[in-house]
Amino acid sequence: EGQFRGTLIGIHGLGHWRQVERNGLMLAEKNGLGEEGVLVVRLFAILHDSQRVNDGWDEGHGARAAAFARERRGALFEIDDGLFEKLERAWAGHELGFVSRDLIVGACWDADRLDLVRIGIVPDEELMSTPAGKAATRLRNGAPPECPISMNGISGAPSSFPTQSASRSTRSTVRVPGVIKRP
Repeated sequence: EGQFRGTLIGIHGLGHWRQVERNGLMLAEKNGLGEEGVLVVRLFAILHDSQRVNDGWDEGHGARAAAFARERRGALFEIDDGLFEKLERAWAGHELGFVSRDLIVGACWDADRLDLVRIGIVPDEELMSTPAGKAATRLRNGAPPECPISMNGISGAPSSFPTQSASRSTRSTVRVPGVIKRP
C-alpha cells in the first residue's frame, strides 16, 4: 500500500504539485479544455504523486494514486463518472511514458513532464500529447510567463533518481487504442 513518504519540500512534494497545477492550467487554457479540463488538471496535480513511497523510481505510484482517489471519491472531491475515468487513466498512466490522444488526459501528462526540468531532464516534444505541450517544449531560454515550465526552484536530482534524457530516439513505439506508448 502506497502512502506519500517524501518531504513536502522534496522533488515530488508541494512545489512540484503546484508547478504541475500551473502547467496544467496553462495547458487547459491553451488547448481550450474549458472548466472540465481545469477541474481534471487540478485534481491530477494534487494527487498524481500522493502515493509515492520514495522520491526515486517508484513503479506503480500512479496506479496507487488512482486507487487512493477511487476510494476517497465523494469524500475528498466530486466529479462526474466520465471525467473521473479520464482522471484515473491520467493518474495510473502518468509514469509510464504514454502519449494520449485525449486532450484532457494528455494535458495532465504534459503538465507533469514539463516539470522534469527540475531534475535535469529536458522534455521531448515527441513525448507530449497536446499542441500546447509540444509548443512549450520548443521553448528554450526565456520562456514567457504565460507558458511556465518550471519555477519551483529545484535543480539537480538526487543520485537515486534516474536522470536519463526523455528522448524518443532510444524508444520504440507501441500503438494502443487511445494512446501511444513509447517504452
